[in-house]
Amino acid sequence: MPTIQQLGFLLYITVAVMQQVAEAAAKGPIDQRVWGHACTLLAELKKASGATQGLINRIGDALDKQQLLSPKLNVFIHMQSSNKRKKELLPILYSLADAAPSSAAAAKQALTTALLYTTHATYEAGRLDEFGLLLQSMGSATGKTCIGSNSCAAETGEDVKTSFVGCEAKLVTPLEASVPDSLPSPDALLEPTADQTHSTGGSATDCPLTDDTGTENLLNGGGVLGTTTFTAANAKFKKTDAAGCQASASQGLQATHYFLKELKDSDTRTKGAAGNKTADDIIKEQNFKEYLKKVLAAETLPDNSVIDTIYGKETDDFRKAFWGHVEETVIPKEATGRNEDTKLGAINTLKELHLATIYYQTQTWDTFAEQAETIKNIQDKSEKKYLKAAETTCNAVKDNQDECDKLKDKGYVFNPKGAEGKNCELKKS
Repeated sequence: MPTIQQLGFLLYITVAVMQQVAEAAAKGPIDQRVWGHACTLLAELKKASGATQGLINRIGDALDKQQLLSPKLNVFIHMQSSNKRKKELLPILYSLADAAPSSAAAAKQALTTALLYTTHATYEAGRLDEFGLLLQSMGSATGKTCIGSNSCAAETGEDVKTSFVGCEAKLVTPLEASVPDSLPSPDALLEPTADQTHSTGGSATDCPLTDDTGTENLLNGGGVLGTTTFTAANAKFKKTDAAGCQASASQGLQATHYFLKELKDSDTRTKGAAGNKTADDIIKEQNFKEYLKKVLAAETLPDNSVIDTIYGKETDDFRKAFWGHVEETVIPKEATGRNEDTKLGAINTLKELHLATIYYQTQTWDTFAEQAETIKNIQDKSEKKYLKAAETTCNAVKDNQDECDKLKDKGYVFNPKGAEGKNCELKKS
């Protein structure tokens, strides 16, 4: 059996958590229209740990997705046949990379908010659990408790089990991730929106929570609690007002409501900041115009008309379906080592994306090397042809200095020490 001191502490919890002003001493049970709100609230509060786990999972997925965006875009850029287009895509690539730190910061803030919500919600849930235990364990009438029905009739623990299910809810172990839609609405934590007051006098069942007839009872003015607020035959579930800011969220449910609202807002912001960057979002990044200026070798930052000319307007297909174009691009199996060709959107490992980048970059370098070799061969052939023509010209002039001087503009000089018949020769560089 609990001691008087324990019962006093539990009663304090009951008053503090519910903001309950139970007045009166009819010894009757507490009406379900009062305690039922606490059970409904408790079931919602016990979703907090799952909510945090769900947020962690969603943030992880979003950051994983963002981590892959730059490598995918890099592959897409290397695939472009036009060097001009490759250069135009570079500002998007580097602006996307710039956004990564801000996404991480947003995720950190969201996790901090989730921790604060879970802390307050779990604490309040624990106090409401004590309230539920208190209702179930008290009541002197045979088999009855301090739990009442909607008509304020005393109930047994078994009779009220259906309505009491929220108070018997357990924290999920191990944690299961909750999707955002399964979280309570922040405003649901403030229900009811008006105080709920109901008589405790439906039937006398010697409920010590509403009994002030004996000096040994908790509610008696001369009892262990001293003067109390229990002065009339009512039990009240008092509404909770929303806090306008964190500093004013001093009461437990106020803080829980405040941080749940912040959690849902930050969850939305996190999904927007990580893993879901549209082309339009990236083009509006702070450094985008600087990067484009460098690509264009321009003297000043490009204005919006220049950007629209290159990338289309906000409503154009390029911006609206940019990532669709990237992800629908087919990558040959030779690039990734897979057994079949694969769309870029289905390649979600850094290793395969890096392999594809190496594949296309190597192709580019090989092409440059082949082109350089071709140019060199042409130059060699041209030089040999030119030298042969020069030799023919020199041979025609032979050792005639006057004739050789006429060819100075073509690079010929007269060398008196040259071989016989070859004093006219090309000037050596």
